[in-house]
Amino acid sequence: MISRGVFWNLYGGAVYFMIARARPYQRMSADVVDRLALDGHMRLLDAGCGPGYHALTASRSKYEGLSITGIDFSERMLELARRNCVNATNIELCNVDLCEPLPFPDRYFDRVLIVNALYSLPDASTVLKEFHRILISDGRLVIADPKPGARVAAVFASHIREVPLDILLMPFVLPLVALFNAVILSKRKKAEYHFRSESEHRDLLSESGFVDISIVSTYADQDWLISARKPESGIEGPCP
Repeated sequence: MISRGVFWNLYGGAVYFMIARARPYQRMSADVVDRLALDGHMRLLDAGCGPGYHALTASRSKYEGLSITGIDFSERMLELARRNCVNATNIELCNVDLCEPLPFPDRYFDRVLIVNALYSLPDASTVLKEFHRILISDGRLVIADPKPGARVAAVFASHIREVPLDILLMPFVLPLVALFNAVILSKRKKAEYHFRSESEHRDLLSESGFVDISIVSTYADQDWLISARKPESGIEGPCP
């Protein structure tokens, strides 16, 4: 059985760039950053940052003083992120496993972002509680996560409708993407990965202490786009 680390290292090197050039993916990245409601001098955590595309999108925002930390357990993903973000001076990349307690102090980040990673974690509730811990009061969490019936083929079909000539690339792209996607779907059938319903996401977030939960569709209607807020505690200590 291929290990978790090896699988995502291979996925990062062989497949991610194909998916990232799809128009629905690019729109999702913009939607996610828009939902963050960034402002100047904020700290943003991109959890499970992969090749750094979303961190890079956020770094190009108009706000000066924005500080971004991208974390991933896959060294191959981080290698790609370092290459993609080489000119972004406000992005720091670190090897951190979301399955372990996060190495950040309480109330440290203003915003937390996690895109297409929560579904693959064995204990989402613990991860969400860690996000709650490291967010400041009134801080915001934004999640993109697959819907129960999510199909990567629908993403490429949407892309082809916008860029018809790219259909010439599909015989080369789709078989490799389908191979990796088959592994993901197999893990879902074994209940190792979880494509959650809207109500399941709401319950998880509420149980983890989040409020003002909003859920809409993104990524050619294959993902949920979720935002939630950590309620104000009344007394807020200074960030370390």
